[in-house]
Amino acid sequence: MHDGFRHFGHFRRFALFGWVGPLFWPYAYSDIYCDIFWGYWGYGCADPYWNTAYGDPFWGYGYSDIYGGLFSPFAFNDLAPYLANGPSSVRRARSNAAPSDAIAQMCGDDTREVAGWPIDRIQQLVSPDDQQRMALNDLADASMKAAQIIKAGCPTSVAFTPTGRLAAMQQRVEAMEQAVDVVREPLDKFYGSLTDEQKAKLNSANQPAQSDARSRGLAQSCAKNPPTEWPEARIEATVRPTEEQQAKLKALQGAAAQAAQQLAASCPAELPTTPPARLAAISKRLDVMLGAVKTVRGALDDLYSGLSDEQKAQFNRIGQSRTAER
Repeated sequence: MHDGFRHFGHFRRFALFGWVGPLFWPYAYSDIYCDIFWGYWGYGCADPYWNTAYGDPFWGYGYSDIYGGLFSPFAFNDLAPYLANGPSSVRRARSNAAPSDAIAQMCGDDTREVAGWPIDRIQQLVSPDDQQRMALNDLADASMKAAQIIKAGCPTSVAFTPTGRLAAMQQRVEAMEQAVDVVREPLDKFYGSLTDEQKAKLNSANQPAQSDARSRGLAQSCAKNPPTEWPEARIEATVRPTEEQQAKLKALQGAAAQAAQQLAASCPAELPTTPPARLAAISKRLDVMLGAVKTVRGALDDLYSGLSDEQKAQFNRIGQSRTAER
């Protein structure tokens, strides 16, 4: 099993929503391939942190992660484990600092190993002939390129502000979209080259996870993801917005509500049974997520640019104070 899966549950236990320190969506490449071919309890895909209510790893991400980008409870010292030089990085810089090796590992440090494990498993399942092996080799090359694209979309610095976190989130989702586009045509060609029996073998690799109860749980958890309360009273009390800033805060809240609705509406009632169709569903979800992030980010940037330094500092601490209260 790939090292990423052995360590996945450990890091996710310390995550806020879908964030691990400055990183949104750890092991994104592996989550995509898990959903395409093997599902939540499939080959190498089990994560002890997410329980079965969350279904496939890919579909556990949504509006709550945008909310987490806005109102992260991480204080400066909480980010120390994710900085290259540990606590000393926090003392020296309160803007951006280099991420640690742990973040690089979750981004896919060894892209060859990360990209290779699903291809090896596919070969074992379908035993391709020479012509099919050529198509599988093309898929392997595309998978390598996709892994590198997703890795390149990882943060090169640790953002301490909500504007920086949403910028990193957008970059991450854009990279995932690009990676999916790279894989789509080679996957279609390889799958189309298979016999009906081979297709059945590949499709059935996901069947143990395809119960009706699981499909209902996936749809419900994806749509809820989970509900989050807008901290209006906390913002009023700490930021003390002017009348002009109030209007921009309302615009941000409205953008967030719109994002939540769009993401909930894009949740599938059930997942397709074939890998190409599942990849298409992933692509559609990523497109909606990217649009939602851009909508919220635009409203946030408009608000944040008009805040004083003191107001920005208070806005940055909203999540920390809410966590302390609990």
